[in-house]
Amino acid sequence: MKLLRLWAVVVLSDDLRQTQAGTAGQEASFEALPTNDLPDHEGLMKAHFNGDPAAFPQLFEHYRHDLWCFLRYRMNSRHDAEDLFQDVCLKVFNKLDTLKDPNAFRSWLFAIAANAVRSFFRGRKKVVSLDRNYEDEDLPRFELAEEGPDAFRSLHVKREVQLLRECLVRLSERDREILLLDTVAEIPQREIADMFDMNLNTVKTIIRRARIKLARAMAEAEHDGQA
Repeated sequence: MKLLRLWAVVVLSDDLRQTQAGTAGQEASFEALPTNDLPDHEGLMKAHFNGDPAAFPQLFEHYRHDLWCFLRYRMNSRHDAEDLFQDVCLKVFNKLDTLKDPNAFRSWLFAIAANAVRSFFRGRKKVVSLDRNYEDEDLPRFELAEEGPDAFRSLHVKREVQLLRECLVRLSERDREILLLDTVAEIPQREIADMFDMNLNTVKTIIRRARIKLARAMAEAEHDGQA
């Protein structure tokens, strides 16, 4: 399976589009689907600083889904991802006046998110086991809630999402974060290089190798599952 299809599965999976199925409350606030039009960063920031209570939510809304995807695939549990999501949102709100270039909002936001993830793991000193049972947490279960072709398609998607998560864990922390910043957050590779104090060619090499390793892990896992 090609990597682009893997990411499409992630974004379109039941786990990340519960709002389309009518999920209400807190889950909907995390998983709102992205909009296509870029917000007026400068105008919304000015409105926010002038006291418009709707300006910041409107600015943040465009990035909500991508931020949630990034955090969900960096953390070991949904609960931790939700806590970090709230922490990042609060930090962005409180530090917005330090952002000098409004058009750099996306990169600035994900730099804060990446730092929050690193701080979390440093504080908890969490060790991820490759033998971990992913079904013990909140990952998709494999029951069929309906009959017919749609039920089996839903089952297939959930299995692929679980498989992707298991294979992502096989990347190093650094490589997984860089790959997610490139693929999910869509941060320019030159800016990722600045975040990690690396040269651009090194970042490109890490991303290329991480994609190859992930694709191989997926292929091997699928082969083992069919054996």
